[in-house]
Amino acid sequence: MVSKLPMIQMLRYQQGATLIVTMIFLVLLTFLGVSTIQDTALEEKMAANMRFKNMVFQDAETALREAEELLSQPAPLSVDANDWLYDDGYPFGVFDSCASTGASWASASASNATVKSWYVAQELSVLGTSDSAEVGVAQDEQKLYRITACARSDNTSALVVLQSTFSR
Repeated sequence: MVSKLPMIQMLRYQQGATLIVTMIFLVLLTFLGVSTIQDTALEEKMAANMRFKNMVFQDAETALREAEELLSQPAPLSVDANDWLYDDGYPFGVFDSCASTGASWASASASNATVKSWYVAQELSVLGTSDSAEVGVAQDEQKLYRITACARSDNTSALVVLQSTFSR
């Protein structure tokens, strides 16, 4: 028969090292879990911001296409009859900030209620399409327009400014 006396004496001398190692391991796992949760929350915010940026870009592009469609209609456009159409008397770049004072921007249809989009067009110049400078030869005239479209989200500070040059 084996004596149990040495085993009992060994148990008296243990100081709880297993408990301490287990507690350190649990603290490390807790930090790892909290860090993972924070990373996931940050990635979710980044994905939402990308979604809003994409929506705002699409609405700005829709506003740009609406202005191009209005400019491509066969009826002649008058600068005086349209609030959103300006002549080349405005300095170049005055509409770049989407906050030009004294300018009237036309609202565009938006795909989302939280996004506002608008556009303005500036008549730049008239170009002749014929290469001939011969006297008495009629040249077809093309008008150039610079269209600026803007879209802003109410939920975020996303602002998209698109510009195109349109000939008619």
